[in-house]
Amino acid sequence: MKKTILLLISLLILSCSNTNNTTPKRTLVIISDFQVSSDLIVKIYGAVLTKYPDIEIQFFPAATFDIKEAAYNLEVAVRNFPPNSFFVCIVEPGAIGKKMIFRTDDNKEILVPDNGLASRIIKYFSTHDFYYVDNPNIFDGKQYNELSFEEYYTKAVLAMISDVPLKNLGSPVDNPLIYQIQEPVNENGVIKGEILFTDNFGNCVTNINSDIANNLKPGDLLKIVANDKITFFSTLGISYGSVPLYENVSFFNSSKRLEIATNYADISQRYGISAGTKLKITKTNVKIGILLYNQSSIVFDIITTMKTRLQELGFIESQNTIYNIKNANGDKASLKNLIDEMLDEGIDIIVPISTPASQSAVQFVPDSIPIVFTYVTDPQSAGILNIRKSVSGLSDATNFSDYMNFVTELFPSINIIGTIYNNTESNSIYAQQQLKSQADLKGIELIQEPITNKDGINIAYNNLKSKDIKVILIVADNTMSNEMQTLSALAIQDKIAIVGDSYQHAKDGALASISVDYDALARGTGDFVASVIRGINPDLQKVRTFSTNIVAINNQTANNLNFTFPLTILKRAKYIFP
Repeated sequence: MKKTILLLISLLILSCSNTNNTTPKRTLVIISDFQVSSDLIVKIYGAVLTKYPDIEIQFFPAATFDIKEAAYNLEVAVRNFPPNSFFVCIVEPGAIGKKMIFRTDDNKEILVPDNGLASRIIKYFSTHDFYYVDNPNIFDGKQYNELSFEEYYTKAVLAMISDVPLKNLGSPVDNPLIYQIQEPVNENGVIKGEILFTDNFGNCVTNINSDIANNLKPGDLLKIVANDKITFFSTLGISYGSVPLYENVSFFNSSKRLEIATNYADISQRYGISAGTKLKITKTNVKIGILLYNQSSIVFDIITTMKTRLQELGFIESQNTIYNIKNANGDKASLKNLIDEMLDEGIDIIVPISTPASQSAVQFVPDSIPIVFTYVTDPQSAGILNIRKSVSGLSDATNFSDYMNFVTELFPSINIIGTIYNNTESNSIYAQQQLKSQADLKGIELIQEPITNKDGINIAYNNLKSKDIKVILIVADNTMSNEMQTLSALAIQDKIAIVGDSYQHAKDGALASISVDYDALARGTGDFVASVIRGINPDLQKVRTFSTNIVAINNQTANNLNFTFPLTILKRAKYIFP
């Protein structure tokens, strides 16, 4: 459990209480990841108070196995306790190895394992007289490594407090172990620093102050690189509440230090960062890759509305957001190459639109780049989920029971219908299975015409026409959506009605359609992308689905087919074309 805040508060109280005290009591400060009730700490207390009853002992718990946070706590303590104080810091790993003692210029003596705990004291204070505590004379003639852990520290602490010359405690230390400390700097807008400590809630306080980061202002999107390995984004705000729940936020706290946090979550666990983590922070543009299998009218609308929503959320193109859009034009084989191009050009997140694009993304995009898919019929059966980390998104899956009810509402006496679909698209195969099941339940014969690309549409259409099909259903198929204008023109000439599953189908000439709310899907995609950029792991977000209740009709097509819409459908139509 992180106790740095407790240490700071205690030191503030101490400084106030000692303001008028000209002869402060000697103090022993113990900082350790061992509990105060452990045998080690209890024995140190007992031995010290037995021999030096007037000494004051202050104990501060440290984070378990966190040497760098303990080193910062030790620095804070040494800065704030008066001269002639004694400090012992016992934190694993390495606490069982050799221990050393040394002194600062203001006569503060410090006993620590030689495991890096002294790094900040050595860097920021004048220090001298470094010795290992290994003289058998202070251990009743025994070698230090013959003693139990508790016995060693008890006798070493007593020897420190006894005020004997440090050189009498053991052999000289030539090269104490230290770790590199990243001083805060601003190099042409790249702010470098490190995390000093994490609090009880996992919020990370850095050594970067507001003067160094004077090029930043609230609302800026920050790109944070931790230890040159982990990259994430954070919005610069003024408090935890500057962002929605669970999103990343950074702000300058009351000490004017940059704090990196998450609103109501633990950012240290989210990214595996802690005291000593090196940081590079820049005000940045986020690079959003958008991968298309093809660009039908509805895909174009999804992109446009998604970008509008992202702009509303503060992701403004040409200011802090760059879009990298690649279109395979219906060629599955080219998707991998397009992904490779995106990766080479640098993207922070990818939004594959459609099932084929999403399947390629989970296969070829590394786990370090989150995936937010959209316009995917059934991500589970398509093999998009549970393949890699950091992937989720939005499904436009049609409720096929509602869809077939809509078809029979348009054509109450229909007993045979046709459909054309691309059998190389897994989304289309899934949709055809669902469509067949619902048609069977209603006693309707479904004639299915598969194609492998758009070149097969005319043959498939003529096959249906030769069987006197009067209604053709187009559902969950990227190829057919992209060719809807061509197909509907043929069908209108032959007095064949087409029923689609998006408002764009009706706009492109289909008689009618019923679908999910694609405007809501597009805006929801923007919301989802924004939340992921701001720190919410896609794996923690469920795939979002929508009701099949948006009706669209085309009056001109109806006139050409001499068709009259039932009043119930006219009342429900959200989109009426033209």
